[in-house]
Amino acid sequence: MERRSGMEDNCRIREERLKDDAKACQEKVEEIRKGWSIVNQKVVHSELQSVLDSQQQLCAAVIEDKKKLIRELQWERRVKEDEYLKNLRRLDEEIKLMLDRMQQQFQNLSKAYREELTQLQAVYQQEIEVLLAKDKAKLKEHMKEHWDTELESLMERRRMVEESEKTVHDVMLENTTKIKLMQLEENAKSQARLREQQQMKGKSVILNFKQLEHGNKNAAYNAKLGEMKGKILGSSKEVKNLKTKYAKQKDKFMKQRQYLCEVQKRSRQHYERIQKEVRYTTAADARKFEEMWVMMEEEVTQLAEKALAIDSLICKHLGLAWECPSAAFMESPGPRRSQEHDTNPTSHPLQTRHLSHCSQRMMDASVGPSLERDSEHGTGVEEGELSSEMLMKAMELLCDETGFLVEDKLRKLLAPMEKNEQTTVKLHSLFAVLGLEEKDLAKLAEFLLMYKRQQGEQTVGHFVEEAEAMENSATADSTSRLINPNNILPALRCFLEQHRKSVHERSSLSHPARDTSVEEAYWDRLGNIITEDKLKLWDAAERELKQYEEVLMDISELVPETELLRQQNTKLRMQLQQILSSTRSSN
Repeated sequence: MERRSGMEDNCRIREERLKDDAKACQEKVEEIRKGWSIVNQKVVHSELQSVLDSQQQLCAAVIEDKKKLIRELQWERRVKEDEYLKNLRRLDEEIKLMLDRMQQQFQNLSKAYREELTQLQAVYQQEIEVLLAKDKAKLKEHMKEHWDTELESLMERRRMVEESEKTVHDVMLENTTKIKLMQLEENAKSQARLREQQQMKGKSVILNFKQLEHGNKNAAYNAKLGEMKGKILGSSKEVKNLKTKYAKQKDKFMKQRQYLCEVQKRSRQHYERIQKEVRYTTAADARKFEEMWVMMEEEVTQLAEKALAIDSLICKHLGLAWECPSAAFMESPGPRRSQEHDTNPTSHPLQTRHLSHCSQRMMDASVGPSLERDSEHGTGVEEGELSSEMLMKAMELLCDETGFLVEDKLRKLLAPMEKNEQTTVKLHSLFAVLGLEEKDLAKLAEFLLMYKRQQGEQTVGHFVEEAEAMENSATADSTSRLINPNNILPALRCFLEQHRKSVHERSSLSHPARDTSVEEAYWDRLGNIITEDKLKLWDAAERELKQYEEVLMDISELVPETELLRQQNTKLRMQLQQILSSTRSSN
């Protein structure tokens, strides 16, 4: 500020001197102009010479004043230049000293900041490790709870499906057994009524013969005849009432049968719908689980690859050897890999074919391959024991005993066909009702032939004996060699229970429980793909890089100020060089 005020005073004094000089010069110029006007008025040579001399002196005085002013200004300029050079040298020394002090202060602050940063990073690292350990424990606990919940829901669904299957199957068997027993009871009652009518007719014939032998007793005969007529009328009325009652009972049983068939049909449809829903939900859960697995696996794999890439860069930067993990280390035990090795058994439903193709071909084609399959699995009989004739007779007996499961419309359609074709179509319908397949034909026939359970219920056996007494003796002789007709329904029920158990076992084997230990090991491998030593190395490298970054940030903050000082120093040096060159040229 003092230098600037001094410069302002000097400029003001210089301007005043220049103004005074200009004013004096202007006055002298006016005098010279006046002298020139006097010169024009003078005529005498001496006077003109004296005027010219005076004008010349005035001009010389003006020139001398200008030269004096120039010399004074030059001297002042030299003095100011010397002072300016001294000031520049002094400023240069002060700037250098300031830079040295700033550099020393920067080094001291950097050292203090590094020590403080090291302490803060150590504290933060400990806090981060504690938080990471807590987060890992919480995540592991949440994942375990989630997997337990999913497994419990799946087991509950499987249990509900098994209970529904068992309930539907039990209802079907119970309905079929009740209908069969009701038919057997009605047949037995009708046979008893027929026997009573025949006995009454025989008694009436005997009475007629007795009356003819005793012709002399007309009065008694007439009385007895009237009594017999009354009894006959009563019996005929009773027979008529029984017939009407039988017709009503028959209509009632037919309606009840239709109702039970509809109930069974609805139950089967409901069962199939439940099966479809269960399959759909199971497939949806499996698909959702697979999608979640794939998504999480891709994300974790990308993170692992990124971590490996960062690890390789850190090792390369530090000059350490880096080894890539083996391919088996990243091998996934997920659903995609398991699908490549699993083979799910499939079953094809029994389909109804055209009547023209439902002849003996089904029986002949089913005997050989089915027996071969049964012999391979250890469930068949000895080779050659189950012939096609025995199989046909067993199936005919089965169709006769389970005829109540065949609809009346189908019976009317099968009436004009041959017996073999009727048996084939009835088998298709029966298998569709019981939920069996074509491949189970030989197993069912073998089971019926090998079944030797004795009669358990006496009432059912009584009704069956009375019904069998009215059947054709030839048919009874041919079928009794194979299996007792009384054991058809119990044997069929036992076979269906065993078949259901085997299907359930196969379904349970086809969906084994997941081994979570392998998956946990896989996720642990991915989570620990960077070892503890590498993590410590990363932490050390991170600390060094952060310190280096802090130092660079401090340097970057000082760079603009240093650059500004460098520019000012360059400008001052250029001005000094110009001044020195101008002084040299003036000297």
